[in-house]
Amino acid sequence: SYLLSSAAMELPQPPLYVTRTLLQGALGKAKNVRALQDLLDHPANWGMRVQDVNMLFECVRENMTQYCCDHLIDQSFAHVCKVEPCRHDHAGQRHVAQSAARGTCKELLPNMHLIVGRYVKPWTRGLDMGMAAAINASFLAKYHCDPKTLCQTRIFISHCWNERFEAFQGTLRQALSMHEVVW
Repeated sequence: SYLLSSAAMELPQPPLYVTRTLLQGALGKAKNVRALQDLLDHPANWGMRVQDVNMLFECVRENMTQYCCDHLIDQSFAHVCKVEPCRHDHAGQRHVAQSAARGTCKELLPNMHLIVGRYVKPWTRGLDMGMAAAINASFLAKYHCDPKTLCQTRIFISHCWNERFEAFQGTLRQALSMHEVVW
């Protein structure tokens, strides 16, 4: 494994267009954000643009790559730290030292399970909404546009959570317009 830095590896900031504080304040004030909240009552409106999926990946790429290099995963799905003390913020992920790993350990893949568990859930904790809604609301808090253009899903994508997130994101980028809303 290679080292990007010997410093502690904290989570990157979420890819929101405005800060969490501004987002929380905007949710109760902005007319178009209220319209977004109304739209979110329907699952067909839980989409995000391909460019936002790309932004999410770019935001976590370096941190996720280093985290995967420094960890394995055991049979109980605990993240196994290759080096103690571990320099990473585990963001609530169950983790153990190699001596406490259960069964055979495998490579920890940078997949959807890792993206959601280590980045999306901590970033959205306390927001009372998912990542797509948070990105859309933060965009609406800064820019004025029709909420439907941001979140009304036109394409449903079936995919495997075990595939590498970079491959998933790359496929979206190649096959669709960056402004296409997917779910």
